[in-house]
Amino acid sequence: MPDSIANTARFQASLAAAREAWPGIAVDAAELASVIEGDPASLHIADLYLAVACARGDAAAIAMFETTFRAEIDAALGRLRLPPDQRDEIRQLVRIRLLVGDGAPAKIREYSGRGKLASWVRIVTIRTGLNALRGNKRHVSDDDILAKLPDASRDPDAQRLLDTTRTELAAAFRTAFGSLAPRERTLLRQHFLDGLTFKDLASAYDVHRVTASAWLKGARDRLFAALQVELGRRLGDDAQVSAVIALLGSRLDLSARSLLRTPTI
Repeated sequence: MPDSIANTARFQASLAAAREAWPGIAVDAAELASVIEGDPASLHIADLYLAVACARGDAAAIAMFETTFRAEIDAALGRLRLPPDQRDEIRQLVRIRLLVGDGAPAKIREYSGRGKLASWVRIVTIRTGLNALRGNKRHVSDDDILAKLPDASRDPDAQRLLDTTRTELAAAFRTAFGSLAPRERTLLRQHFLDGLTFKDLASAYDVHRVTASAWLKGARDRLFAALQVELGRRLGDDAQVSAVIALLGSRLDLSARSLLRTPTI
């Protein structure tokens, strides 16, 4: 397969354009073709070219990567509203994770060319920053992850219902989330945890914003449909399930964000 890709006129044209985009960096046709999955016409070949050279440890490629994407990394870290000293520390963590690896292969090896490299770098930066910020936090219990459920204290019966179904709701959410397709789980994490907007997701996946919005809405709808089914299986009372879902109301998204922060999801 790599040989058949490398010998096509379209691939050779893309390779020539990549070499022009990144002068002084050498990646031969066979090396680049070996990492391509799917139709090369749908990939960002010039970005993939740079990533392959960085993954190989090419010093010129790494220097060019750092020069090109420094502003992208800084902008992503700026969204986390970190103090300057902490921003510098996490910027270094991002560099290590992307280009060096820390007990694992460098993250740049995972870049597939399906989305723009700049968008991919932004997502890796945000996830690295959020993980670093959460690193010193204690393990989150079911009580913690559902702590932001609506306050029903003005309605004793409603509050009692939430209190008695709290454990089942947490377990049902985990099962419902696990039933989703891998991309749906990734989209939900990127949106709820990493704070990526429709525009961010569209850029990352190289699709129109309407498409990204539809993907996210579909994943969210399937998640909460599965949640209702799973909660019904655990509680065995349709009326009780409907009452719990109604109590959650518009806070479902907030509850999802809280639940997704747990290490087991």
